[in-house]
Amino acid sequence: MSTKNPQNILWLSWRCIDHPEAGGAEQVQHQILKRLVKDGYSVIVLTSRPEGMTKTSKKHGYKIIRAGNRYTVYLHAWRYYRRKLKTWPNTIIEEVNTVPFFSKLYTRKRHRILFIHQLAREIWFHQYFPPLNVVGWLAEPVYQRFIAGDKVLTVSNSSKQDLMRHGHKAQNINIISEGLEIEPVESFGDKYDQPTLLAFGAVRPMKRTHLALEAFLLAKQSMPDLLLIIAGDDSDKYADDLRLLIAKSNYSADIQMLGRVSQKKKIELYQKSHLLLSTALKEGWGLTISEAASQGTPAIAYDVDGQRDSANCIVDTTPQAMAQKIVEILGDKHAYSHLQNLAHTKARGITFDQTYSDFCAVLD
Repeated sequence: MSTKNPQNILWLSWRCIDHPEAGGAEQVQHQILKRLVKDGYSVIVLTSRPEGMTKTSKKHGYKIIRAGNRYTVYLHAWRYYRRKLKTWPNTIIEEVNTVPFFSKLYTRKRHRILFIHQLAREIWFHQYFPPLNVVGWLAEPVYQRFIAGDKVLTVSNSSKQDLMRHGHKAQNINIISEGLEIEPVESFGDKYDQPTLLAFGAVRPMKRTHLALEAFLLAKQSMPDLLLIIAGDDSDKYADDLRLLIAKSNYSADIQMLGRVSQKKKIELYQKSHLLLSTALKEGWGLTISEAASQGTPAIAYDVDGQRDSANCIVDTTPQAMAQKIVEILGDKHAYSHLQNLAHTKARGITFDQTYSDFCAVLD
């Protein structure tokens, strides 16, 4: 896709695609940026500098400038902009992940677009400790109303509604499609021999993986051959607590906790597991739900922001409700096949080309 008048774009973000903790948001960012470069834009990403990473680098034609850590990057971004980039950008994309860059204060004459996947809200009390969690929870509505007024990009209707509740006007909020880096399968392959549940993603408090474990333990009472696989970054202390829960379980032999896995293994898990369980507190969009669906594995997800937008099967936010649905779906081949096809059809429409098309419609 070509754009009208390629110009200079400055993208502010706390992480880039090369960050050790890069996730779905950074993948969306990268896919947009490399397409902008292809269409003739000059792009600079101003982001944090994790230990061991260079101050600058090039990626698919766009430049990455790194300064500060996850907490100080906001101050460093302001300083660097004032010293070296003040007259360079035509447009500034401010990606807000929990805390904004407040570029509104120092880029008043520039065209700005906010990119907000989701608001934190309850996440403050699951990912941060006192008193920071209380301060953050109280401050977020205030600073969201302060930065409101610019155009906003977000990725789901749930996030749009949340933004509207916190001062952003509906006419300023634009929903863009998420994208998948995994090519959807054309036909469904064989599943694991035993019915297998998958909890995929970073094992941390806001993902509430322990609730997926609880749902498995309840469902296991009705389905003795049921298995559970947990995969994803397990470096958080929360993952250590989860291991203790698994060890104390009567069914520990039927639970695998794999930690980070390769792309090849991830695709295998998506293709061969029977159901994905998603118990996050909230999401911008349930990316793992769409990824798994693209490989023929439907999800059972809690009815929360982001997940209700991406999943075809949502349940009340209790392990009991999820366990009941697990038994119901896996016990009915027709119901399972119907859900599998619904989820796959939905996932096939989620592409980065569509993401970029939606982005450019707002940019122009």
